[in-house]
Amino acid sequence: MDFQNLKIRDIELAIRYQTDTKSWTAKNNTHHVIGISISGKEHHNFGYQSFVVDDNCIFFFNQRDNYSVYAEEKGACYVVHFTTYEPITTDSFAIKIHNEDQIIHLFMKMIKYKSISGESEHEAVSDFYKICSIFDHIRLKKYAPRDNRIQQAREYIDHHFNEPECLREVYSGCELSRRRFDELFKAEYLVTPNAYIISQKIRFARKLLILQEISVNEISELSGFSDVGYFCKVFKKMTEQTPSEFRKSQYEEVL
Repeated sequence: MDFQNLKIRDIELAIRYQTDTKSWTAKNNTHHVIGISISGKEHHNFGYQSFVVDDNCIFFFNQRDNYSVYAEEKGACYVVHFTTYEPITTDSFAIKIHNEDQIIHLFMKMIKYKSISGESEHEAVSDFYKICSIFDHIRLKKYAPRDNRIQQAREYIDHHFNEPECLREVYSGCELSRRRFDELFKAEYLVTPNAYIISQKIRFARKLLILQEISVNEISELSGFSDVGYFCKVFKKMTEQTPSEFRKSQYEEVL
């Protein structure tokens, strides 16, 4: 059974995991692991392959694999441990992504289920299948031919997302109609260009909020929002915290 057709037997654990050691080895695993890294940098060696897991990197570790890990930078990630009815034939993988908000939101929902059983079991399994579907789409896209125009547009957005004319410049610089461009962009990145720009603004805002000396008003402006009220509304919708709550939580983690 490959990853695309997996059938969940049990979701054993869903947590926000914080790295606390420099190196370790995983052997004789009883479960598969799927997750997304939100900070840090780890080197994973599987013998037949190796890869780096750092911020905004999704990963799947097959239960059959033994592997060693060296944490170059200690960090944190969201992970789910699960089992399937049949062994998964797909190799372990790690892929850097550019739009992590939907995935992080789903992992946060998984973690909020106090116990993945009873009334919450059906909803937890449904959300987990959504995560697996997104991961598989990204995995297949990584090895599929790509439209250079869409990649170049995404790279332009990554550097100019906080500028008012960003999307207009993207549209005028490509050789496609707006409708066709939107279709191709969403097929590639699972999100519309406008939603991707907003996600980049929020990602940038999260980084700035860690700096205590910058006000929320300033962060809103630097991130490309013309109205701080709208910024706060969008930020809470995408992170389930207000900017102030997010800043406080990051400060408490440091302490």
